[in-house]
Formats: sequence, C-alpha cells, structure tokens
Amino acid sequence: MFSILTETGIARYFFVMFYQHIHRIYIPNGIYFVTTNVRNRTPLFMNRDIVRIVERSIWHARTSLFVTYAFVVMPDHLHLLIHPKKGNISEIMKSIKENSSRDINTYIRQTYSGDGAVAAIGRFEWQKGFYDHVIRDERDFFTHIEYIRYNPVKAGLCKEPEEYPFLFVDEEAIQKASG
Repeated sequence: MFSILTETGIARYFFVMFYQHIHRIYIPNGIYFVTTNVRNRTPLFMNRDIVRIVERSIWHARTSLFVTYAFVVMPDHLHLLIHPKKGNISEIMKSIKENSSRDINTYIRQTYSGDGAVAAIGRFEWQKGFYDHVIRDERDFFTHIEYIRYNPVKAGLCKEPEEYPFLFVDEEAIQKASG
C-alpha cells in the first residue's frame, strides 16, 4: 500500500488542482489525513443529532468513494484518515460537506423553528477548504491513527479514546492496509 510513494517517487504520480490558492497533490492509491472545521469554529458538534448527520454523510460517501480507516467528530472540526477508491480528495470532501450541510440546516430549521433559536444558531456552514496530508509510510499512517484516537482525550472530552462516542476506527481495514 505504501510502496507507491517510496518505490516510484512522489513526483511521478501527481496532479495539481488549484483551490483557494492551495495546490492539492493527488497520489493514485494514496492515503490521506484530512481535517475540516466548522465555520468560525462554532462547537455545533456538541449536539448528538448533528454529529449523527455528519457520520451519515461520511458513511454515505464512503460506500462508493473511499475506504475509511478512522475518523473523529470533535465539537468544531472533523478528522478523517481515508483512502480514495474513486474520485479525488476534493470531490470526497465536497460530497461530505454538501450532504451534511444540507441535512444539518434542515435539522436546525425543523428542530428550532418555533422558539427563535434559528436566528441565534444561524445557518450551518463548513469552513471553506480543508487541510490534507498525504500519508508517506506505515509509521506516518499509525501516527495519524493515534492522533485521531487521542484527539478527544487531548481536548479533555474523555479519559480514554474508547469512551468518546464520535470516534470510529476500522481495525480490519487498518490491518489490510498495513499487512
């Protein structure tokens, strides 16, 4: 899995896309660590129903677009470790963000429409763009899995990663990738 970066060299297998002055490098068969934030870092993901919407959007996109090794939904951001099956990382993030934004805004309108809270909450939006990191080797892969696992602990949301309800780690997929 990781040999494409070390055997053939990264420079031979890249495509550059310009998005918000960011040069994205797409590595065929690459694995990516991705972070995206809620606009203004508003902690809307403290609401379990809203987190479930984000998780559903990930599961929906995952069926055809990527393999998920791990993800965590934090109060104001999301971390993913994924391997695109088709499309590129920008298309994957667009799918997750568009679907979750639409469904979160529907939820907010339906749930809070009668009590004036919609004006206080406003419209849900993701921050434009996202941060991505191409996984370079097996050590980098496991470092990012541990980063995802321990992010809720570091933020003081739980004492052990297993206690955090919005963490997903696919041990079977991880074993296949590293085996």
